[in-house]
Amino acid sequence: WNVWAISGGAPCNALPDYGTRILAIDPLPVRVGLAFIGNVGNHHDGAADCMVSRLWPGAERSPATLTTSDRARITALYRQDLTLMIEWNLAHNMSTVLVAPPVMQPGTYFNQVNANLVAAYDALGTQYGGVGCTHLVRDALTPGDLWRGSLTSGGTAYPLRYTDGTHLAAPFGTQMYAAALFQSLSG
Repeated sequence: WNVWAISGGAPCNALPDYGTRILAIDPLPVRVGLAFIGNVGNHHDGAADCMVSRLWPGAERSPATLTTSDRARITALYRQDLTLMIEWNLAHNMSTVLVAPPVMQPGTYFNQVNANLVAAYDALGTQYGGVGCTHLVRDALTPGDLWRGSLTSGGTAYPLRYTDGTHLAAPFGTQMYAAALFQSLSG
């Protein structure tokens, strides 16, 4: 396993170094998993952020409340950038697994685009041979597509998310995510 994480990143944050980064792995992978939850303008690069600069030129951040048009444009850019990664992988004989993000707490920034991204990931997963979309992480953390902040067992609540409704809480949320992710990439 080779893990490359970009905190607060969108696919466009990975694109500049994507091919070089993958080719540096020895041996070359046969499968690449791509997991993004919908970050837009949260990489703290201000107006230079790769999503903000394309969606709202000159703005420092994305708006807190996204319009239907904003959600469609965000999804289109995610799809465009993921397509570049998928096509690069296919050109290098690597399959791609798109990892559908878990449901985010209603009322949070990330919940606004969640359903759009899942639909785009599903569509990309059927568009190409050698590409699939998995809902294992989504199903593990948010079964039935219902957000949950904790898991209760034996009368004890174990936190899966921080109170922001988005970020995973260690150890339970992060371990559930990792276990489902590795399972989805092992197939």
